[in-house]
Amino acid sequence: MKAYKPGSRRRKIVLYFLLAVVLPGIILGYMAFRGMRNDQALREKESRQKLEINSQAFFTEIDSGFISLVNEMTDDSLHPVNGTVDPSVLAYYIIDSSGSKKLVGHKLLYVPVELMPEGDVVAEPHAGLAEGQRLEFAEKRYVEALRFYSKMALNDNDIDDKIQALVAAARLYNKMNQPEQAKSLYEEIWKDYSGRLLNGQIPLELIAGLEILKINRDLGQKDEMRINSLKCLELMLHPCSEYDRDQFEMFYRSFQEIISERDPLIDSLLMELDNKKARTDYLIRLLSEPDLTENSVNGFSVTAFNSNELAAVYLTWEKNNGVPAGMVIDFPAYLRSISDRLIGKMDPDSMLSVKILDRNDSVVLSRAISEETVYLSFPFPESLPQWKLLLSENRPGFLATLMKAGS
Repeated sequence: MKAYKPGSRRRKIVLYFLLAVVLPGIILGYMAFRGMRNDQALREKESRQKLEINSQAFFTEIDSGFISLVNEMTDDSLHPVNGTVDPSVLAYYIIDSSGSKKLVGHKLLYVPVELMPEGDVVAEPHAGLAEGQRLEFAEKRYVEALRFYSKMALNDNDIDDKIQALVAAARLYNKMNQPEQAKSLYEEIWKDYSGRLLNGQIPLELIAGLEILKINRDLGQKDEMRINSLKCLELMLHPCSEYDRDQFEMFYRSFQEIISERDPLIDSLLMELDNKKARTDYLIRLLSEPDLTENSVNGFSVTAFNSNELAAVYLTWEKNNGVPAGMVIDFPAYLRSISDRLIGKMDPDSMLSVKILDRNDSVVLSRAISEETVYLSFPFPESLPQWKLLLSENRPGFLATLMKAGS
């Protein structure tokens, strides 16, 4: 009879347990893990496909916006003047019968003569001004000349003649060492004749503004001078009348010569003015070139520009009356203006995190639920600036995850 070994039975139980329970559990667990991984891979593939479809919807909506904008510009009932129907449009032009581009609306600081539309013929100076000029310049009889100009400004019904008389009277007050009276008259000109041009060429507001600044400086009116300096800079940044580059440079140099004391706000406006000047020069070069458009989108031609001065889209088309037209769109401004519509159309249920990066990977637009989100990147089409659209499907909460297949 064999001796009984107490440990042998325990080993058999352990062996049977491993074979009957643990091993099948491992196999089933592995199979379940493989199934979950496959399900997860399928969900990731579906998520990627969904994001790709959303990105296509995003770019299609941008093109639809361009179509709406072109239709709006093609409507001849709209006549924008020194500005445009849409704030993101930097320049809108037509090509006249001679084949020359003529601006209809724009956001330029100054305009070259060749791009200006045909305007009214500048009227000849009032014949009566000759008498005042004789008294002022030839005979130096300032009191009589001032009386003459003041009477002319009061009684003449022609707006251009009235303006010339007021400017002459303010100039005479300065010559007669009466700066407060001169400043009062220049302030009247600044306030009452916004957007008007002296002799059809020189913006009255800037003339008056610079003369007021000189008087502020000479009288030591520092606080008032600062306020008027900011007003002048705003006028140069957002001109309400058209003039050429030489006149702009004259005003800009005069302003810098008058203003000796700077502060952070004035310096920031000067920097903004320099940036806008560089953009204006770039736009003028762009508009002066022949047709540069390369891609066709829904019946109009489009080219993207992505320089240090400007990220823009250049559109050309033919109006209903057969007149060729074109416009340059500030793309960042345009994108921001329609961002709610773009994202809403693409993602009405707010299931996505969205970011748009420019060519330097700076964030232009963002609607992100979490900064830890992992994004899928989609390059913008060739007809748009070389930016990137980043999309990510927002992850559900823990409880929602438990109830969701493949999570």
